[in-house]
Amino acid sequence: MEAYNYTYAFHDFDEEPSGSIKQKTKLKITYKKGHCRYCSETRHTKRYCGKRVADEEVATAVAVTDIATDVDGS
Repeated sequence: MEAYNYTYAFHDFDEEPSGSIKQKTKLKITYKKGHCRYCSETRHTKRYCGKRVADEEVATAVAVTDIATDVDGS
């Protein structure tokens, strides 16, 4: 049994070769107050970001045209 444990000891991705468990770390993103979290510009927030609104309108228009071409059978 000891040979089995030694052979398959390193196949668990959460363990290091020494047998200790790795601690998963998360990167904490810090945002500055008054900066948009979508485009990183100042003086507006993500909710009122003009670039985000424009990008969403383009994505919606593309989705509508894709659906229209699928319905037409082209």
